[in-house]
Amino acid sequence: MIKNQAEKVIEVSDVNKKVGSFQILNGVSFSISKGEIVGLVGPNGAGKSTLMKILAGLSLPKPRGKCYVLGFDMTNESERIEVSKRSSFFIETPALYYQLTGYDNIELYAKLKYGNTFNVKDEVNRLAPFFELDNKMLKRKAKTYSLGTKQKVSLLQMFIGNPEVLILDEPFNGLDPTTTIKVKELLKTRWRENNVTVLISSHILSDIEELCSRIIFIKNGSIILDKNKEELLKRNTVVIFHLTEKEHVDIACSLIKEKLPYATVETQFNNSIKIYNLNSHYDVLDLLQNEGIVIKSIEEQKISLVDLYKQLYLQ
Repeated sequence: MIKNQAEKVIEVSDVNKKVGSFQILNGVSFSISKGEIVGLVGPNGAGKSTLMKILAGLSLPKPRGKCYVLGFDMTNESERIEVSKRSSFFIETPALYYQLTGYDNIELYAKLKYGNTFNVKDEVNRLAPFFELDNKMLKRKAKTYSLGTKQKVSLLQMFIGNPEVLILDEPFNGLDPTTTIKVKELLKTRWRENNVTVLISSHILSDIEELCSRIIFIKNGSIILDKNKEELLKRNTVVIFHLTEKEHVDIACSLIKEKLPYATVETQFNNSIKIYNLNSHYDVLDLLQNEGIVIKSIEEQKISLVDLYKQLYLQ
């Protein structure tokens, strides 16, 4: 165990993961302080789930790298056991014993983690409404559950006992909108009341934007950007030019791509073009007016996480 790591709840240092000749993670390093909710974003195959498995102690860095959670070395088996008592890890898919009922799955998990004296019934009664789970559903065997219900029961397990750390890989996958809203509220409540530390991945970028104060972007096994969300979105704006004539849209796009190669442009509905990375909207204004393209209006917007994702991964 590392001493004096009270503020750095999660510490990842030069983590590599190689399977055969395929490099899954390449020199990944970051830390997460107590009480942060951090989003992990990237396309399929970027290395998100592999990184979370290493943080959960389900996989080891190879050939090098270190991961610490709550100051404990996750490559050390005895230290991983201590972390498991104080943290919850939801990785990729629901993990249930199908021959047991939902309640029995929760009870088994809770007692293995916290001991036989843990009051499972009261905890389930407190948490079940957030997951839209009633007694009738919890008494059914897990093999009869839909994907969404399996996800609900597995997620409920993660909140049992007020863990200090939550590492959640695609937690909202398969959930209906009502449950998604309630689980997000539960997560926010736990954060406010207990200062829980969270690392969460999701392909639903609006959920990341809503929940997280900081976002780590990963691509091809490497971190390409790691910044505070407000700083990311505040410093980046998009400009929308609404044109009078429909036939001018393609001409304007071609001109901007040719004359302003640092900018990114895409067409919109209603004779409009959307432009990222502009130094000044006057650059476009002058360019279009010189070509006789009539501009109806100009609109500035704060960039969304979806817009930022497009810039990082789709250009």
